[in-house]
Amino acid sequence: QLRSLCTSCQEVEENAGRLADMNGVGGVISLVRGAGTTVEAAAQGLPSSGAVALQRSAFGANVLPETPRSTWTEEFIKCLKEDEIVQVLCVSAVVSLAIGTWENPQTGWIEGTAINLAVLIVGAVTATNETQSAEQFEALDSEEKDILVKVLRGGNAKTEVRSSALVVGDVVVLEPGDKAPADCLLLPGERAEVDEAALTGETKAIRKSSGGGGGGGGGGGEADPFLFAGSTVSSCA
Repeated sequence: QLRSLCTSCQEVEENAGRLADMNGVGGVISLVRGAGTTVEAAAQGLPSSGAVALQRSAFGANVLPETPRSTWTEEFIKCLKEDEIVQVLCVSAVVSLAIGTWENPQTGWIEGTAINLAVLIVGAVTATNETQSAEQFEALDSEEKDILVKVLRGGNAKTEVRSSALVVGDVVVLEPGDKAPADCLLLPGERAEVDEAALTGETKAIRKSSGGGGGGGGGGGEADPFLFAGSTVSSCA
């Protein structure tokens, strides 16, 4: 099993820059303290539900900001602007109305009006389908990402929670085959091999290590304690 300190959901950046920043503030131990705990306390997990609530109020929930979804009206206008067939129909409707009304004011407007109604129906159906598809995709995507994970809380007791319920300072227990539910920082002494193909396309497992617990975060400058959300643990020690 692998114990890692849940830090936050962040955009994946270059490890070299992360390591430089980490070493600049005192290494792994300082970052652990910055998360509101200590290495010794982290080994036991957050002590109580009150501590979890405190961390959540201080750092926020483990969820990414939602991308604004297009409204029905925006989808309708988009259909009118981008669909070439609809644009042709609109031009045809204007021409038909103009000519028909000129030639026969009593009934010449019927054909142009019928075309306009057809355009409105096409736009409404398209906008409705796009809006419903976006809502269904968001629901499925949210369900897929909000996975069950094991954490240490209340004196080293393993607890299963949803990934959205994780907070900064949680100790996540990962086993081979598990996905990291958030960007995490390996605790001192932990090592693992991680598959980051879903993030970078790299098929080879990447070695992760926080070193032996020194303030700099690792030995020989080769330490890489950053475990990114969505990566899969291949093996751990």
